Amino acid sequence: MVNTIISNDLFCDDCNLYYFEKEDGTKRHQAVSTLRDDVNLHIIFSIPTDTHHIYITVSDGDTHLIRQLFATLEDIEGHEQIGMGCVQLFDDTRLIENDVRGIILLPITTSNILNFLPNQLEINKVNYNFLLVVFLSSNEYLGWKTKGHDALIDYFIENEKDLVSFNLS
Repeated sequence: MVNTIISNDLFCDDCNLYYFEKEDGTKRHQAVSTLRDDVNLHIIFSIPTDTHHIYITVSDGDTHLIRQLFATLEDIEGHEQIGMGCVQLFDDTRLIENDVRGIILLPITTSNILNFLPNQLEINKVNYNFLLVVFLSSNEYLGWKTKGHDALIDYFIENEKDLVSFNLS
């Protein structure tokens, strides 16, 4: 899985593997690599243990915080249905300080950096779905909540939403 994702010439050959361990011993794994042309940009993705989604993004944000967010998404997925188009609100002060109130899960083809990846990846006869994690500012989240998905996507298009910048304005 890791090699499939970072095999593109955009990314450095090295990839750091991490995990968070819960009190019950459950581990949530993630990987982080850097873009060759910009050391401030990282590709961050989850390595599912008991779920079927690979959460992925390219960001200039705090990789540790994003990895924690991905681990939380996997925990949520354990008891709620998560998929394309889902919006999740987060109340983490570190996110709020950067005007990030939540995320929306979009098709991988939405990203001009990650659009080389397939929608699904089969490993050992198990299909894993790539879900692009896009951060939502307070205004974007409020717009989604009051006007819905179509209005949010229209807003992204009209404002040429930067899918990489963590410090949204």
